[in-house]
Amino acid sequence: MAERGGQPRAGGARILVLGTGPAAVATALLLARLGHDVRVMGRARARSAMEGVSERAADGLRRLGCSRALAVLDTSYERVSSWNGRVVRVNRECVVDRERFDSALIADLALAGIPMRSARVGAVRRGSGGVWLVDWRDGGAAGTDTADFLVEARGSAALRRVPDAERGPRALAISRRFSGCRRGAPITVAESFSGGWAWCALAGDGGAIVQVVTDETALPAAAKRDLGRLHRRCLAALPLIRDTLGAGVPAEEAVQVRAIWPRLRGERIGADW
Repeated sequence: MAERGGQPRAGGARILVLGTGPAAVATALLLARLGHDVRVMGRARARSAMEGVSERAADGLRRLGCSRALAVLDTSYERVSSWNGRVVRVNRECVVDRERFDSALIADLALAGIPMRSARVGAVRRGSGGVWLVDWRDGGAAGTDTADFLVEARGSAALRRVPDAERGPRALAISRRFSGCRRGAPITVAESFSGGWAWCALAGDGGAIVQVVTDETALPAAAKRDLGRLHRRCLAALPLIRDTLGAGVPAEEAVQVRAIWPRLRGERIGADW
């Protein structure tokens, strides 16, 4: 890192960005363009999750020069939405596996010459002179990096200093793959139902994924124990997605589930973070 106003010291960075997703990579690339000494620390995503990337987000990646990430966005899907029964067809999006997408973003960091420490972030604290100390661990190795300025881009894992300003409802996102669906042009469908909403991505080869998002607090314990049955129950309330799947049947692989809890931090910016 660098002394304040001085030259970079070995083994550190003046600005340290925590995280390896789109927010972290975009921030690091923009800071580097402005001439700052920036490094990134984090662990690449190790769990598969299919998500949509909008045309606007793809344009942002293009302007950032993220050639590796753009190469992952190789198929454009028509977007259809049905909210409260009103069907709208607007623009397009790409569908990506976030594990593969985030790995491509990390490759773009390397192409831009931005150093990255691939490690699990530990404690984040103040050191002498006001510098930031960030502990890390990578297998059997461990250490502490320092920085003058810290950017938290780890989502829900980001450091929280005060209570959240706003919290949305806790929800579960339950995903299941399907095969043998109708073939044709790739399409994504977002559809609301009384218990939440769902997103379906249908590839041209007849494979599909359906993710339903429903209020966790309203679910009985039995429903959480049988996620396959819960997914089927939600799908029964989604006529547009059922029509999109056609004769598709659920794949034998296990149902995937992750928690969603949107939160707005109570503090989001300071003099050196």
